[in-house]
Order: sequence, then C-alpha cells, then structure tokens
Amino acid sequence: MKFAIYTKGKRYFPKEDLQDLLALSIECEFGLIFNDNFAEYSSVNYSIELESYSLAKDIDADIVISYGGDGTFLHCVAMLGSFNRPILGINSGRLGFLSSVGRSRVKDAIKALLNGDYTIEQRSMIEVEGDFGDKKVFPHIFNEFTLQRHGLGMLNIAMEIDSQRAATVVADGLIISTPTGSTAYSLSAGGAILAPNCKAFIITPIAPHNLTLRPIVVDEGVTIKLVAQSRRDGYYVSLDNRSYLVANRTEFTLKLSPYKVSFIKLNGFSFFETIREKLMWGQDLIVKEP
Repeated sequence: MKFAIYTKGKRYFPKEDLQDLLALSIECEFGLIFNDNFAEYSSVNYSIELESYSLAKDIDADIVISYGGDGTFLHCVAMLGSFNRPILGINSGRLGFLSSVGRSRVKDAIKALLNGDYTIEQRSMIEVEGDFGDKKVFPHIFNEFTLQRHGLGMLNIAMEIDSQRAATVVADGLIISTPTGSTAYSLSAGGAILAPNCKAFIITPIAPHNLTLRPIVVDEGVTIKLVAQSRRDGYYVSLDNRSYLVANRTEFTLKLSPYKVSFIKLNGFSFFETIREKLMWGQDLIVKEP
C-alpha cells in the first residue's frame, strides 16, 4: 500500500513526526509520497529527501493523508479536485474536526488503514457558478460558501430557491453550508448541527438586521441563486477557506456538486463521539465556585 501525504509543513509537520513516519513505513512496508512544497521544505530544513508529486493526477497512491489542521484538509480537497481519492485527516493543528485523528495516534491510524479497519463515507459538496473576475477558481465546496461585507455597512442579498423568491437578507453576510460544514462557520453563526449523511444544505445569516430571519435547512436538490449589493465597491465571497473580492450584483448559483469527498472514518470513531469531544455537545458543565 502507498500513502500520499499532503501538508503545509513547518509547525504542522515537525522533523520528529516525519522521522517517525518514515521509520514506520520501513517497519510496516508501505510507500510514501509527499506534496512537492513540503518535499522541498524537508530537503532544505530537515535534510531529508522525499519522493514527491506536483499535481493530483500525479498521485500514485491508494489513500491521501492530510497532515495538519482542518484548513489543510480543505486545501487537500481543493488540490485533489476531480481526482477523487480517499482522505484521512491527521490533526496537528488546533480543533481538528475534519482531521480528527491526533498526532499521538498516527501509528495506530496507519496500522488501521493497512488492516482495512475503516469505512469510507461519501460526503456531499456544493457547486457554485459565478463571475470571479480573472481568478481561476475550483468551484466545488466541502464546508461552506459565504458572502461577507467588505468594510462597514451591511449586505443586501436577494435569495431565490428553485426560482422562487425566498427572502432579502440584510446582514453582515450569508452562509450556505453542507452537512460536513455544519460544525464550522455556520455553527458559530447559530446554524444547526447536521449529521454528515443528511441530504441537505443549511442557509445561515451572519448577524442579520431582521432578527426574525433565522437559519433554515433545505433539501440538497434545490438550486439557490444569490445577488448581493453593498455600499462599498464590492464584497467578499469564500469557498471554504479561499476568499475573493467580487463586484456588486454579481450573481451566484449554488447546487449539489456532482463530486463527492471520500472521507475515511476509522473503525471505533463516530460523529457523535467527535462532537461530544470537540464541541462538548450534550455535556453539562459544572462551574465550581472560586
């Protein structure tokens, strides 16, 4: 078996971790290939030469391992694009919701992969169409698509769902989230948590002017059209962790992407265990008097 590693390196993949992984590859007889940016970094800073790849089409591996935080995982998804490969996230960042396997469990995780002790979940993505100017954009989104104000002043966002007028959202912005992204920005803005296998999108206003405008869950089969206007010379849109400044009244259309993310879940891990551990969901916190 061969694993492709995707990482930003530096603090996310220290030399000691790399040496441990290379030693494990010899012990357990599996191959490794690394993204070229990290291979160059390793050569210069660690004096360790690594087999590398430049593009997703060059990846000759059974499984991709994202080594970093959730941002690294999202970059990995965009890097792979239409070249679907099963992805496992190793967390060497902070919260680590997508990258749920901690650094201390790398050896156990690798052995589980080698033994086939895992399942693959096909996670939904959102496809967006719109004018991003001269920017080359990967238009498929794993977590969320957002419109956000540029500077002071709220956005006026006209929203249609399946060609029917839904609402005019006056707010700092708007989030359209996948079930996977429900535990990310949408949750911080008051959206619901969805289990990953739900076939739905969450529409969550960011600091709405009208307090009756609450988050709503819609079927993943709908088409959502958004047109926004600000008092400034445009506003920001983000596709996961990629952000772009666009012109006022740019029209964006969102629908279910034909692409899926093959998300590896090790046996013994569950979604509800993860949200209990990471978000302390459903736990009573007892605050002791000083």
